[in-house]
Amino acid sequence: MIKSIRWHNPWLIALLLLAPLCIATLASDYAAPSDPGPSKGCQLAPRGWAPSLDLARSYLERKLSAETNPSQHELVKASQTLADLSDAQLFVAYVRLMQTLNLTGQTKLLAEQTKWLDGRTARARAAVVSKGGSLEPLEYSGAFRLITDQRLTELRERLRRQSVSTAEKERHRP
Repeated sequence: MIKSIRWHNPWLIALLLLAPLCIATLASDYAAPSDPGPSKGCQLAPRGWAPSLDLARSYLERKLSAETNPSQHELVKASQTLADLSDAQLFVAYVRLMQTLNLTGQTKLLAEQTKWLDGRTARARAAVVSKGGSLEPLEYSGAFRLITDQRLTELRERLRRQSVSTAEKERHRP
């Protein structure tokens, strides 16, 4: 069974908030002030390594669509788990992008992501039609997942562009 990640978990919140700061702080110790490239400081994960969440996500989606007459509780649980998986994938993409940026870029991305996270909750709440109803948790987790998947696509595209840009610079370096 897939264990859900909850944002009200204080350890997860601390990791999300402190990891980028670790990168930025240590990067400033190791990178030259005029260094326009990626920081050489604290790397959180080996290059190319990321948890394989796609398989768990597709399994749960297939299982959910194959269910005949699932209970509302099962639907809510599955929807929340899918939203949590999207959120975990977003975190991985965020950390990977953060590692490609210089200190200025990291600081900007941290501020942008913090603002985005605050807005995501409000946007997901606003998408709920059945406020106070039994469908509210299902609607909220569905909106949360959709909003998160949109941001995930955006960060992955930025990471792809950043990787292409870095590869181009490396190719032209003497």
